[in-house]
Amino acid sequence: MRIAISNCNNVDSGEIEIQENKLNIKYAINGTGKSTIAHAIEKNMLGKVNELRPFKYLNDNEEVHNPQIHIDGQINKVCIFNEDYVNKYVFKKEDVLENSFEIFVRTEQYDKHMEEIERLISTIANTFKENPELDQLINDLTVFINSFGNTQNGYSKSGELGKSLGKGNKLQSIPDDLKVYEPFLKATGTSVKWLKWQVQGKEYLEIAEKCPYCVSTITTPKETILKVSDEYDTKYLALLSKILEVFDSLKHYFNDSTQQVIDGIVVNTDGISDQQVEYLKSVKAEVSSLRDSLVKLKFIGFNALKDVDRVVVELEKLKINLDYFPKMNCNYTKSKIDTINTSLQQVIERAGELQGEIAKQKKEIAKTIEKYSNKINGFLASAGYKYFVTIEQPEGEEQYKLMLKFLEGQETVAEARAYLSYGERNAFALVLFMYQAIKEKADFVVLDDPISSFDNNKKYAILNMLFRGKDSFQDKTVLMLTHDFEPIIDSIYNMAQYFQPKPVAAYLANINGQIEEKKIEKNDIKSFLEICGDNMEQSQDILHKLIYYRRFLEITQSKGLEWQLVSNVFHKGRDKPIYQPDNSEPKREMTQDEFEIAQSNIRHSIPEFDYNKIYRRIKDRDELIAAYNSCKSGYEKVQIYRIMHDGDMEKGSAIKKYIDESFHVQNDFLFQLNPREYKIVPQYILDFCDKSVEEEQVKQEVVNE
Repeated sequence: MRIAISNCNNVDSGEIEIQENKLNIKYAINGTGKSTIAHAIEKNMLGKVNELRPFKYLNDNEEVHNPQIHIDGQINKVCIFNEDYVNKYVFKKEDVLENSFEIFVRTEQYDKHMEEIERLISTIANTFKENPELDQLINDLTVFINSFGNTQNGYSKSGELGKSLGKGNKLQSIPDDLKVYEPFLKATGTSVKWLKWQVQGKEYLEIAEKCPYCVSTITTPKETILKVSDEYDTKYLALLSKILEVFDSLKHYFNDSTQQVIDGIVVNTDGISDQQVEYLKSVKAEVSSLRDSLVKLKFIGFNALKDVDRVVVELEKLKINLDYFPKMNCNYTKSKIDTINTSLQQVIERAGELQGEIAKQKKEIAKTIEKYSNKINGFLASAGYKYFVTIEQPEGEEQYKLMLKFLEGQETVAEARAYLSYGERNAFALVLFMYQAIKEKADFVVLDDPISSFDNNKKYAILNMLFRGKDSFQDKTVLMLTHDFEPIIDSIYNMAQYFQPKPVAAYLANINGQIEEKKIEKNDIKSFLEICGDNMEQSQDILHKLIYYRRFLEITQSKGLEWQLVSNVFHKGRDKPIYQPDNSEPKREMTQDEFEIAQSNIRHSIPEFDYNKIYRRIKDRDELIAAYNSCKSGYEKVQIYRIMHDGDMEKGSAIKKYIDESFHVQNDFLFQLNPREYKIVPQYILDFCDKSVEEEQVKQEVVNE
């Protein structure tokens, strides 16, 4: 599979190769465009590639500069790990991983058991589907209960009931001069809208002596028109209409004597008396009990039955006996309850089968939780993290959640982001991402710089977790974009035999917007000493040889007379070489004996070494420019550039200081890529050096003339 992108952020064009069903590591320095490649793949799947249009083409609207990505291969599902994933899905306040139930608990077997459980209790669900009035009953009962307000007393004057009927039913005693408005005030469902409309029209009354709606002459006195809004507040009328509609909806469910009392309360114009309040509270108690019983039946399922010892006993308890609901014990209510109880009885007859299926589901959940908990906790332990995870179902909630806990004290980490370091968060998030990608059956996984923030021991623990064994990315098509060389050392060089199928690696370089890819084979990963030896042997210019010879001495910590003499080659004003002690003693000139011993020893490795002859070259600007232009690698160019500007690097620009500090003291890996074969120096550094040397060359040509 090949991926070609163009005009995406800092990438003008480029193409990378992906081998399917294995790990593909793309190693590159920062600024190459690794994240751009990841974003291009993601945006391509979302149809939003245009969001990556380079800044330089942002306003030209030329089609030729439109971002493009072409993937030569079939991809149905892509999962991408990057900072956006960590921020969006991981370490939520209420759950370590968003949707952890779907990832860690819900398996194919889980769904099969759940389908069977739902089949066994389907008669109850079907009863509610076939009788929609039962849902309406639950809703009306809930509105009735809530209208009493939230109070321990059971009735609050500030509740909807208290603010409406508690003040009296003003619609039962409409003033004589407002009787003409009675049809509108009592209109079911539209009275409040009409009142708002009537109030809003007041401002037009002063314009003319005509109706602002039909422009006929106004015959009703304006005082009467204005009195409507004074007598009937829209909020009061809205609450009153709502409460009256609920009472009307429930009237068939109350027995005659109860309904007769309620009718008297509803038409009371003076408000609700204390005795009436107590009566309504007794009605509310029955309504609440019936509502709760109906809700339990409607939502009966695995979660409601999983913790009971005997399912049949629990089901019997759910039967509704109207003897305990005297105020609602009437034929109409009985007909509805009988329907529900009949469907429940059919479930009870299959209680044994249902209990067996629930037991299977509990076993499946326990097995799945144990599997994932052990795997994740095994990783956390191997990486040295002082945490562990559990997968629990919080009390009162239907779904399971992934919980992070302290190893000591076993308390839940409520705010994981506040306790975990940046590296710990990324490592943990990466493992969770793996399980999510596997669950979603991604056929292409992209890891954008996933492990650069980890310690060395954690890096291997991560690679081992991600790419080895069952329930990992093994045999998956994975693209890892990284500026960290160690994953390549581990998976390609040191422990390639442990990764099956064997990963492949390549180096990416961005040369003025063009992405270049070069494969990395096992024999390309060399020790520091091997690289120095190879490059010294292949270099034609002795200055290039000395660059690698000095590095050889540094890595072997052979900072004796040979290193002292070679180091003088790279500094100005060293016609007479200087000896720089390691301790605090002042530097001094090398003695003649030290000089001769050093030069003789160096000639064992570089036979043509002659300090005086070489140093004459160092002082010759033309010679240095020629040596710079003949360099085979960016690394050699930088070192020659440093020689040319010795003494003024620290006084120069920020980029000069960067060049001096970054390429003076070497902190390379024990194993690395040969800088002669791979373009490891950032292009902008080489561009700076090239331009500077070209300018010097022009000046030197003028001087020579």
